[in-house]
Formats: sequence, C-alpha cells, structure tokens
Amino acid sequence: MASRCSRCGQEIGFLAAVTTFKQTGRCAACQAEWNAALQRFRQAFYAAIQGTGIRGDGWANLQCLAQQARLPWGDALAAVRQESIQLLERQVAFAMADGEFSDQELTYFQGWQKALAVPDAQIQPLLERVRKLRQITTIRQGRLPRIDATALHLECDEICHLYMAATYHKATSRTVTPLNGDIVATNKKLRFLSANAGVEMDWRRIVAVSAQPNGFRLQLEIQKGNGFYAVPDPTFAAAVIETLVRMHKRNLIAPSDASGTPTRHIPQDVKMAVWQRDQGRCAECGSTSYLEFDHIIPFSKGGANTTNNIQLLCRDCNLKKGNRL
Repeated sequence: MASRCSRCGQEIGFLAAVTTFKQTGRCAACQAEWNAALQRFRQAFYAAIQGTGIRGDGWANLQCLAQQARLPWGDALAAVRQESIQLLERQVAFAMADGEFSDQELTYFQGWQKALAVPDAQIQPLLERVRKLRQITTIRQGRLPRIDATALHLECDEICHLYMAATYHKATSRTVTPLNGDIVATNKKLRFLSANAGVEMDWRRIVAVSAQPNGFRLQLEIQKGNGFYAVPDPTFAAAVIETLVRMHKRNLIAPSDASGTPTRHIPQDVKMAVWQRDQGRCAECGSTSYLEFDHIIPFSKGGANTTNNIQLLCRDCNLKKGNRL
C-alpha cells in the first residue's frame, strides 16, 4: 500500500518514505513548509512575550497564525517550550523581588503554565521555588507553621514554630567563636540551645532580623544573642523570626513607601527594564534559571531601587556575591 503525506495527501515515493516521511509523516515539501511555519511562529511568540508579556490580542494573533499555517496548537506550543519556560521564570523572578508570592501572582502563574502547556516535570525546580515563596508569604501574613518538638521540654501552652540546626558565631571584641546547636522559636521566646552556651531572647528585645547567604543576622537591644546564625534554610528561619517579632510588637503591617522608611520593594517598571537590559540572563554567568533581582550596591549599604543599581543574578552567583559590593 502506497504511503501518503499526512499534510497534503500526496503519495510518497519509496526513497522519501524511508527518510523524511518515516520520521515526520510529511513529504519533503510539506516538511520544509512546516519548518518555515514553526520558525515564523517562534519569532511571533518571542516578539509577543517581550515587554509586558502576551495580552489578549497577542494571544489571539498567535492562535490565528498557527491556524493559518496549519500548525496544530500543541505542536506550535511545543516549538516554543524553552521560551515559555523563560516567561514563567520571569514571573517568578518578578515575584521574588519583594519576597512574596500573592494569591493573584499564583493564579497568574498557574494560568500561564496551563495556557502554554508546560508540563510540571519540565519545571520542577521552578515549581519548588513557587512552593517556597508561597510558604514564606503565608508566614509573613501571620500563619506560622507548627513544629513537632517533642524532644524539647516546653511549657504546656508553648507552641514551637521553628526548630532548626544552627551555628551561632559568637563575637567578642577580639574573636568569633562558632557554637553548634539549635535555634528554637516559640510563641513565647527565641532560644539558641547549645551544649556549650545557650541563649534565651525575649521577642520584644529583638530589633531586626535579616536573611543572608547561609544564615541570618539578629540585632538585639542587648549584646547577648546578637550576631550571625548559620542555618540550612535562612529565608524560612528569618521569616518565622521576623513574623514573631512583629506579632509581639503588635506590628504585622510592614512600613509603606509613604512613611518615608526605605523599602526593598523594586518598582515593576524597574524590574521590567532590568530584565530587558540583561536579556533574561544572569549578569555574571549567563544562566537563564533561578534568576533573582540583586542590588549591585546592597540595600543594607544604602543601594537604591533604580535600574542602574539592579541586576539579574542566578541563585549561585547571588550567593557567591552575598552582601559585598
């Protein structure tokens, strides 16, 4: 029985049937047309996701282009899979800039993942970042986790919210001594438990907590407990401690821009300009995965939220840089 092209229906010769047709089901002429149509679709898709991303008309135009070129929608989307993943990466990077992932941002992300037909299996690291961001967001909103701390002897009405291995870098005027132990945060107190020297801190005495590469730093009204704590999950630990501090100080609302207090929030137009300038790649190594907005002059050292002071870095390069200029 003669073989026929699945696109034009023409009969395929024997030689073609064992080469192009065997792989695609299309004759050589139709395959060339197919490749050209996919290239046009890729170019149109890439143009559409620049700037603010695909909007209603742009999406409809892409569907119309695929239909006119006789490209099945699934095949068209499969041809722009990497560009689609980069679009989702951008959404997460934008959300990570202010450290939270709102319900609206989650709905937007999930909607685009579904529309672009990107399988979970191809973006597992990205989905894990979204899960982590959502966890941090709920913590900062006051919904703290409850940790099973049966190994600890807590008071009957004491609830554990953080129980994590930690190394406290105890600093004096001359030396810094690392002490291994555990950091424990409950609804009553913050404790560093160690066989060498434990520290118990009242929530109201804590002035500030900041996540840093490989740990977090505490600032207290007193010297005892001040300093850097190395932990395996700095963002989670700092979020729990910061939220408990705000709860005990009756201050669960972060300062707004109108108050005149400096804020780490990067304006949307700045994030967009930086993403375009750096072409969605790490400014150091060129990676397109796990991107974060970084202050070139650190925010803690007075760095501004301006285009000239913000760059894209991947997580590895950002951790290597830390808080250095």
